[in-house]
Amino acid sequence: MKISRFFPLVGIAIFAYLLLNIDIGKMLQILSRANIGLILTMITLTTVTVLLKAYKWEVLVHLYDRSYPLKDSAKAWTMGFSLSLVTPGRLGDLSRAYYVKDRIGMGKGLTTVIIDRVIDIAILFSLAILGFLSFVTFFTEYSNLFLTVSVLFVIFILAVVVFTKKKLMKMIFKPVFYKIAPKKHRSTIKMTFDEFYTGLDSVKKGKRNVILSIMIGVLVWIISIIQYYLLAMAISLSVPFLFLLSIMPIISLLDMLPISFSGIGTRDAAMILFFSFISIGKEYAISLSLLILLFGYFMIGLVGAAFLLRGGRSK
Repeated sequence: MKISRFFPLVGIAIFAYLLLNIDIGKMLQILSRANIGLILTMITLTTVTVLLKAYKWEVLVHLYDRSYPLKDSAKAWTMGFSLSLVTPGRLGDLSRAYYVKDRIGMGKGLTTVIIDRVIDIAILFSLAILGFLSFVTFFTEYSNLFLTVSVLFVIFILAVVVFTKKKLMKMIFKPVFYKIAPKKHRSTIKMTFDEFYTGLDSVKKGKRNVILSIMIGVLVWIISIIQYYLLAMAISLSVPFLFLLSIMPIISLLDMLPISFSGIGTRDAAMILFFSFISIGKEYAISLSLLILLFGYFMIGLVGAAFLLRGGRSK
């Protein structure tokens, strides 16, 4: 049995440990006093961000199919997001490719999803580096963290460059392919592989679409910070907007680590750490983290799950 299968449980263990070391009664009291009006405002903005994220992906799909409507991309995006909540590293998001395969093929569908995710991660890394620059201005003893994030960003860029080289990737995966790929599926996998890199060529030619997708991604992130700020205000948490702007990209990167589901545990621990620098207690940090989980993750996941139960599951 592979140990890696148990990695996602690390986040659950961290979360359980944190709950054992806080005043749960105080946390429940904080949540019970939350301002419903501010939460409803945040939910309204969630609808806006979902539509923007769906459109951001749709812009990439339009490289191959100009007739793909926003309602279909929003439906596919929410279903993919729903599956990503229960898969480590948000791998379930790749399922979006299934919902466009009849239009552009599985390989090109994977191209759009992966490019969409690469754009998201690149934006997060860029904002995290800027955030750390701001953060270490006040907490110079953590300058090593800035260097760590910068090095990881460089590694990420190099990995993306390597991933775009078809011949090199074929050489890397060929030995593994013949060991793990069932014979009856090899031809389909090979065709998908070729379609994926054909799709990359189209992406390189469609720079305007990629630039537009990046701009939408930045706008989505700005709105997301406003949402987090509204949730902080809802529980009377006095936290500067610029502080949230500095730390949330870093926390979102930690959410993507394949040691948790939906960032449970990792996000909570990171929020406790960062909020301690401005003398905010653990109970407030976890309360905000839970509100983000509930209204920024689970609520969207439930919508996607409803679409899956209505027919998307078969695909």
